[in-house]
Amino acid sequence: MERDSAARYIELVPLVKSERVVVMRRYLVVANRTLQGAELLAELRKRIEAESSSFYVLVPNTSAADYQVVPADGGVLPPSLAWRATNYRGPATDEEASAQARQRLNLMLAGLAGLGVPVEGDLGSSRPLEAMDKVFLEGI
Repeated sequence: MERDSAARYIELVPLVKSERVVVMRRYLVVANRTLQGAELLAELRKRIEAESSSFYVLVPNTSAADYQVVPADGGVLPPSLAWRATNYRGPATDEEASAQARQRLNLMLAGLAGLGVPVEGDLGSSRPLEAMDKVFLEGI
């Protein structure tokens, strides 16, 4: 009888396979004019190389008026940004600003996808915190 009980028990217990769980970090990247910057790209590459990662790229849809180059303290621009004061006029209209933001977003999405990284993204509110709230509420 003991053997019959054991046989029935084995039939009733499902076969459990051990599966390896892979953790994938999900990052929210919020940037507009700095989206193609070397520092941000280096940080993203570092995270991609360190572990499985996916990204949601959120680009605040900044208005044309917010593109004006003015040093925060009213002083002189550092040499690395001085070219902006003379060579960069910024978008003339909000539509042009949106088009530039969309172009930067598309470049970033294509670049990350080209590295084989799962990536999504969109333009958001011109206010970064408001844009992030919406993304979190929609459950990226």
